[in-house]
Amino acid sequence: MSASRLDPSIFRQLGKDIFWRINDGSESNGSLTACGRSGRQCDAQRHSRRLDRTHDATLRSHWRDMALTQDLLVLETDRFAVRPAGHIRTSAIFTLIESTADSIQLSKFGPKGSWAVVTGASDGIGKEYALQLARKGYNILLVSRTQSKLDALATEINRMCGVHTKTLAMDFAANNDSDYSQLAQLVSDLDISILINNVGLSHSIPVPFAETPEQEMKDIITINCTGTLRVTQLVVPSMIRRKRGLILTMASFGGILPTPLLATYSGSKAFLQQWSSALSSELAPHNIHVQLVQSYLVTSAMSKIRRSSVMVPTPKAFVKAALGKIGRSGGAQGVAATSTPYWAHGVMHWAIANLTPGPMNRYVIDVNRSMHEGIRQRALRKAGREGKKGS
Repeated sequence: MSASRLDPSIFRQLGKDIFWRINDGSESNGSLTACGRSGRQCDAQRHSRRLDRTHDATLRSHWRDMALTQDLLVLETDRFAVRPAGHIRTSAIFTLIESTADSIQLSKFGPKGSWAVVTGASDGIGKEYALQLARKGYNILLVSRTQSKLDALATEINRMCGVHTKTLAMDFAANNDSDYSQLAQLVSDLDISILINNVGLSHSIPVPFAETPEQEMKDIITINCTGTLRVTQLVVPSMIRRKRGLILTMASFGGILPTPLLATYSGSKAFLQQWSSALSSELAPHNIHVQLVQSYLVTSAMSKIRRSSVMVPTPKAFVKAALGKIGRSGGAQGVAATSTPYWAHGVMHWAIANLTPGPMNRYVIDVNRSMHEGIRQRALRKAGREGKKGS
């Protein structure tokens, strides 16, 4: 089913307590029900008639695709329990249905008063992770490049949340052994329950790989990949000893969908996907939960977007969703140790995987290239205008 054939009115079902039954008559037992967690069920016939009004006959005939799509909407509201009603002969439906278990509570990974380590903590998403975890009673070890920003955030956390903080200023791009030695010394005496791998770097603007400055290329790989691995390797041994822990690593849709003109960044985020899924399997026997957190755009210095929208949440809204959906896949259905927690990003992630020829399809990649070529041209024109103003 192509995206162009999907009636947008289906998205009006979001957030409503509904009962779906989809059946084109070809398979008498082919149906899907969804009921609110309150246990209430709505009138099946009424909602069946509503679907008949809002979707054309061709679209209704593809009941399997509609069931998949509607199930996604149920998952992304995070308010429903979903189960098959009778026998559904499409195996894909079972891979899409989210476990109805509630999200894992943070207390499972360590009590209040234990420590959370947050990298890239001084701005944006990292800062918000630190604030929200502190409000939940965790002491915070803040790691980022600028000491003055770390000090300001530590003061804010101490004043607002009444928890302990420690700071370490380190430049992840430098990859200095002395910095990691200081970090190892700091964490050695702490009960670390949570690690937030948030530090990251992208290209300043979309740029062809052949024209990418060598230093920019090195910095992206060193920060996104090497830095994440080294910090995790310092923290994991104590989690293994205590037989508990949570590791969240920030990812990007650039790691899902190969992104021309952001090739190095895209590759670094794809690496984190493979690494996180593998690490999750390794650490699961030690009761350590590893989860890659996928996101599209969020208002931040990295995205250069200041105004939030349906598709571009604030860091506060995004982190609230991320911490509220530990153990849930969101839109990252069938991808081990991965969550796309913010609802609009989850819809987009699922659509990329199911309503396009696929993220690795050449046509899809070429469309992505054209989009980023346009972004590059606009950025270059803007830089040219600003250069003229300054001269």
